[in-house]
Amino acid sequence: MFLFVCPTRLANTVVEASDGSVYFSDSSTKFGPGTFLLDLLEAKPHGRLLKYDPITKKTTVLLDGLACANGVALSSKEDYILICETWKFRCLKHWIRGEKLGSTKIFIENLPGGPDNINIAADGQSYWIALIGVSMQTGSYITKFVFKKYLMCRGRID
Repeated sequence: MFLFVCPTRLANTVVEASDGSVYFSDSSTKFGPGTFLLDLLEAKPHGRLLKYDPITKKTTVLLDGLACANGVALSSKEDYILICETWKFRCLKHWIRGEKLGSTKIFIENLPGGPDNINIAADGQSYWIALIGVSMQTGSYITKFVFKKYLMCRGRID
């Protein structure tokens, strides 16, 4: 965890903990709303999971290098947070309290579409994950050909 220094370009989803802390995703530190699809074409992970502490009034980066951080959900016990990585077709589990504090593991992977949001279900034990209709094969095809990517974005990728 480190102090937030890069401005948020594409804040996506937010969830508030009972202590007032706010967890949110920043889909890309490089591309904003008008150029968001360039993030997929570039195929580099620019997403982050952030935490805002209302007491210290500071924002910290909990995870960075995420492939389109797109959706967060807090567990019912508030000991971990789930975060979607759209371009990797998976969701991660990041512990924010307890013995596993700061550790991260894959929660679910190889989804049939890119996870676009996640919410805790009414039972407090399971989650609803929204998927966008892009498959791993489509994503791989798009990012595979450098010159085609260049033509598609008219040279706007560094």
